[in-house]
Amino acid sequence: ANVGSVWQVVVLGIGGIREKDGILMIEPHLPKHWKNLVFKLFYKENLIKFDINHSSVEIEILKRKSAYIDISIFDKIYRLKGKNIYRFKREGV
Repeated sequence: ANVGSVWQVVVLGIGGIREKDGILMIEPHLPKHWKNLVFKLFYKENLIKFDINHSSVEIEILKRKSAYIDISIFDKIYRLKGKNIYRFKREGV
């Protein structure tokens, strides 16, 4: 149970992962002394890998079940299709 709690704090808190109205929201809060944060999670039967650093977020769809995944990152909404790697840069960094 403790490991699950730590995982939730890291992924939901620091990684900033939430769901709202069917959209996967990503609002990372990486501490300054961390280089990056890498984790995988299942979202609506899709296996997704996240690599978050201070200037960007890389999302890799490892196993796809849905035709698309809607995400919101850095205040913009995107529709991810296909089994690809997506890179999103934070403006002003």
